[in-house]
Amino acid sequence: MFDKRNPAHLYLNLLSANSANTMERALDAIVKLLGYDYMDELDWTELQRHHVQGLLRLLESNNTSPATRSLYLSAIKGVMEEAWLAKLVSEDQDLRIKVIKKPHGTRLPAGEALPIADVGKAIVACGDNSKAGVRDKAILALLLGAGLRRLECAELGLRDVDFGQDVINVIGKGDKQRSIPVSPKSSTAYLIGFTYGANGWARFFVPSAGANPLPRVNSLAAISIRAVACLTRPFT
Repeated sequence: MFDKRNPAHLYLNLLSANSANTMERALDAIVKLLGYDYMDELDWTELQRHHVQGLLRLLESNNTSPATRSLYLSAIKGVMEEAWLAKLVSEDQDLRIKVIKKPHGTRLPAGEALPIADVGKAIVACGDNSKAGVRDKAILALLLGAGLRRLECAELGLRDVDFGQDVINVIGKGDKQRSIPVSPKSSTAYLIGFTYGANGWARFFVPSAGANPLPRVNSLAAISIRAVACLTRPFT
């Protein structure tokens, strides 16, 4: 339940749904390191500069990646700024935490490039002629062939596709829009668009409903990013 006296709630309320999920997990991880079980158990207004510095040292000693440490620090700074704006902490308390420098360094990415042969196997694995198979093949074609992010693919709508120009327009991270060229010969998503688009379906990929996981008339619901992640996990 939203609590306007909780700066963590105020901070998460400002974010998009996907960013809020990411930052909520980060805040939950932070409070566990501080000895609490849940985000709401911590009185964020009591957080001081030395607490944050100690947390960063602990993360570094645990060999936590610089990217994760930066994420946690950004989450804390966001919460403390909202605490200051809500007049729950002093400007001095917020500023002392805000000036903590972001951790430096990088780590090699955990994933690896998928060989072309494996891309083909992934597509073929969906070729069971079922409705779910058609949908999943289209999702993989967009992820592996066009380079869409999982969230972009999950929220793809008919209005985002320009069939005349063979491009997909998506709004991704940082609210930045980009135009991605897609070959209709290689993307099965185009087949779905040509076959079903005339019926006015708003979303390409929607949650499964019994035996019919294909787009439904005027459906505004999108398949979840978690569902797309589960689909692609064996191939990434």
